[in-house]
Amino acid sequence: MSIGTLPLVLISIPSLKEQNWSAVSLQVSRIGSARTALYENLIIVIAVAVAWLILSESMTLLQVLGMALVFTSLYLAGKNQQ
Repeated sequence: MSIGTLPLVLISIPSLKEQNWSAVSLQVSRIGSARTALYENLIIVIAVAVAWLILSESMTLLQVLGMALVFTSLYLAGKNQQ
């Protein structure tokens, strides 16, 4: 795995330079860095759900508890905002 990392990073550098990072900056300025970090945890939740639905991967109890923790934290952060 470590052998393929360096070529992959080198190949992806041009794409990273062309990436429009203004959307990320806009969201951070709108909802703050702490809430943005919370919403970034949804990436993992979505990845686990897609792997379970499409790839027929098994979902462990720890993953389900982690998903519940992410949703609970998002709920509490939204509740405190109001």
